[in-house]
Amino acid sequence: MGEEDHIKEVVAELGAIDLWKVAIKPGKPFAFGRVGDTPLLGLPGNPASVLVTCLIIARPYLLACQGLAVTPVPPVLKAALFDHPGSPREEYLRARVRADGVECYPQQSSGVLRSAVWGDGLVVQRAGRDIRRGEAVEFLPYALLQ
Repeated sequence: MGEEDHIKEVVAELGAIDLWKVAIKPGKPFAFGRVGDTPLLGLPGNPASVLVTCLIIARPYLLACQGLAVTPVPPVLKAALFDHPGSPREEYLRARVRADGVECYPQQSSGVLRSAVWGDGLVVQRAGRDIRRGEAVEFLPYALLQ
């Protein structure tokens, strides 16, 4: 997405980018298009962004391309053991389940991959909505997203 990112121009010469940027965090610089007749999925550069876009966008698309039925994973409702301010984009927080609810990794930067192996799933935070300790949040276990 920076000045030295030449992918968009190169793909435009060989095909087209139909979607550039999605309103999720982490994972905003996601691209979808084609090179010739071949579909193109362009993943972000940060590791947590790659994890989220692969699980939430790329995996369901690739399964559908194989002719498999893709059913949305129903989230599990858990009590939040943390506070987290809202964002203009839908946010996927790396988190893990405890006996009394779900805790969020303290550093949610898209460059922090440790958050993915520390946790066992993602808390879905809807755009513009704060999360307050004790309220029910939607949790997507990694095991159900595989």
